[in-house]
Order: sequence, then C-alpha cells, then structure tokens
Amino acid sequence: MMIRPVCGRRRRRSRGPTAHPPGVTLVELLIVVALFALLAGAAISLLSGGHRDVATEEAARQVAADIAYAQADALAHRAVRLVVFDEDADSYGLYSGQAALLTHPVSKRPYQIGLAGLFAGAAVDLGTVGFGGSDTLRFDGAGAPAAGGTIEIHAAESSWTISVAGGSGRVTLEADAGEDGGSLPEKDPDPIPEL
Repeated sequence: MMIRPVCGRRRRRSRGPTAHPPGVTLVELLIVVALFALLAGAAISLLSGGHRDVATEEAARQVAADIAYAQADALAHRAVRLVVFDEDADSYGLYSGQAALLTHPVSKRPYQIGLAGLFAGAAVDLGTVGFGGSDTLRFDGAGAPAAGGTIEIHAAESSWTISVAGGSGRVTLEADAGEDGGSLPEKDPDPIPEL
C-alpha cells in the first residue's frame, strides 16, 4: 500500500543557496554581443580599406607576371615580343614583333589587359610608364629588353612600382611610401623568377 500526498503536490528538492538555474545571465549575453560587434567592426574596417591596397598589389603582380610571360615567350620562340602600355586607357597588351596581339594562353583571347575593370570596387590606375623614353617594353629573341624601365600602379591609398632591369629583364616589385610619409610593408622583391 502506497501513501500519496493529499494536495497532489510534490516537494521540490532544494538546490542549495549557491546554485544558479541553468541558462545565461544578461551580463554574459551583453559581453558576448559586445565581442561580436567588436569583431565585426574590425573585419569591416579591414575589408573596406584593405581591399584597395590588395587590388593594387594584385594588379602590380599581374603586370609583372605578364612581363615575365612576354620575356619567356620571346625566348621560347626566338622572336621579338612587345608589351605596349596605354596610360590613358589604363591598359596594356602583349604583341608579336609584327605588332599583332598575342593570344592569352588561358582565355585564348587577345592578350589585352585593362586595369580599370580588373578588380571590382577598386579603381586601379596605370601611372607613369618609362622604358628609355617609350611606353613600350621590347624583348629581343634572346629575351633581353631593349631598355630597362619602370611602371607605376596606383589606387586611392597605395601605389606600386614595377622595375624591369636593362640587360637581364629581371622584374621586381616595390611598394611605394604611403600618403602619411611612412613606408608600406615591403613585399617579396623578386616574386618572378629570372629567366
């Protein structure tokens, strides 16, 4: 025979004076929300301001890689190759010695590159170009440039200089000083292997 309580209530066991009910306090929740807001703010500032800097660096690396390709193609085919820069159109193209556009090895389209539309949301401009008084870099059949020179790539807050050494054709990249007079972090000075 079992005895049951008359009022139908069961007694709850006491958890003790220091035990808290399961869950999260308001203070803990506010701390987590504040941390998420802080991380989101940091991520947004890095992505918004840094995008232009990354686009400028990538544009400079693209130009350097295309110059190295023109040199390698000249050497492989024992023929003259030209890299013709158009500062007004912010573009350049790779040409054979007969002034015919080369075919891009990946896209199979004419090798004409426009920097303005290359990176969405970042206005990348082709700055000053100079190769012995010309805007054309010429490689002979041995892959040697007719003259060394530089190309400048600009965006709102950063700029890069691409240098091509006369004689060897070695391509180097250098970040120019920032607008505040300080220097931008220096990148690998020779990312393109010498041929």
